[in-house]
Formats: sequence, structure tokens, C-alpha cells
Amino acid sequence: MNKLIRFGFTLLYTHFAWLYDLVATCVSFGEWKTWGATALQFIPAPRAIQPKVLEIAHGPGHLHFTLYKRGYFPVGIDFSPQMGQMARRRLRQHQITPKLARASALQLPFANASFDCLIATFPTEFISASNTLNEARRVLTPQGVFIIVPSIALTGTGPFATLIHWLYAITGQQSGKVSPQNEATELKFAAKLAHYGFDFAAHQVYTQHACVKVWVLTAI
Repeated sequence: MNKLIRFGFTLLYTHFAWLYDLVATCVSFGEWKTWGATALQFIPAPRAIQPKVLEIAHGPGHLHFTLYKRGYFPVGIDFSPQMGQMARRRLRQHQITPKLARASALQLPFANASFDCLIATFPTEFISASNTLNEARRVLTPQGVFIIVPSIALTGTGPFATLIHWLYAITGQQSGKVSPQNEATELKFAAKLAHYGFDFAAHQVYTQHACVKVWVLTAI
């Protein structure tokens, strides 16, 4: 059953990407965009020279659009061609020239020290792969930051909240309260980051319905 549901989740990100926004809105109490946007609190503020931001797995392009509006120079990659099409369409509707590519985080098609910041919101297992961390450090400028929004903890209760917890769990996401298991996973991830050239800091941002976990990896 879990494999079947995970397959359905994969389809939602590819062949049924046109349903993604609707489903994401339903399973987040309407806060999906807000949860992703918590990453923006940890990006260096725009200055005379626009900070270059790489969004990894940009999805339908909502955060990408927000980055443009706030004065950043965003570039995005995603391995799903359907998500690429959706994001391009959304940006062009706002007269924004998309700077998007179909690529993998395991092999970023960019030169060394190309970006001031990297962002990944609700990524899958690829985010902790050695190739991903090596590539992230390679394309970041010195003291650049890699911001990851790995999970949320729903703060509501009731039957619907219970259902959402279950859906997140079987699709490989985390939506439960802080637990020793989740803390151990975070500590294990943090412990290995020095090997890849990062300092690690964990933050929590509260919204109306959730506590959003944000990891900030600083290039050293």
C-alpha cells in the first residue's frame, strides 16, 4: 500500500502536476505557500547587487515568483518537465523571463561559486545525498547559505489533522510533533555537514496551523 501511495505522490509531481496546487492546499489547511516562504526569512537581504538564489526542485513556481518580487535574482532547477512547464507559464503570465532548467541536485549545471543562496522546500531523500551536499557547497559563494525547509509539525487537532498526519507519513514526509526520532535524524544530518564544508543551524517558524522546521547551512 505504501509503495502504491508513494507512486501516486510521484505521479502528482509529474503527470498529474496540474492537480498539485489543489492537493497541496488541501493537505496544508491552505498554508502550503506560507510554509515554503518561511525560507525567505533566512536569505540575505537584497542589496545594490542582486543576490543570486538557486531554488532546487522549484515545483510550480510560487516561491520563485516571490523571490522575483522581493528583488532577488532567482534561478531554478527541477527534474520534472511538467513542473518546469507550470513554473514557466506562471512566470510568463507576470512578464517575467524564466531562468529555469531541468536538472538534478546531484549534478548541478553551474560554475563554482555561482550563487549567494540555495533554497529547497520539502525535498525528498536526495537532499542528504553526498553528491547533493558536495554540489551545493561547490556552487555557493563563501559564506553563502543553503536553506532547507525539511518538514512541518501540524499544531491542530481533530480527525482531519489526524488524516493529514497519516498522509504525510506514508508519502515519506514529516508532519508530526518533535520526537526523539526526528531530533536524532536532525542531529545525524548536522554532524556530517562539517565534512562537506557547512555550519548548521536549526530554526522553527510558527504559522497558524503548523510549526515549520528550517535548516540553515552556511558555507565555511
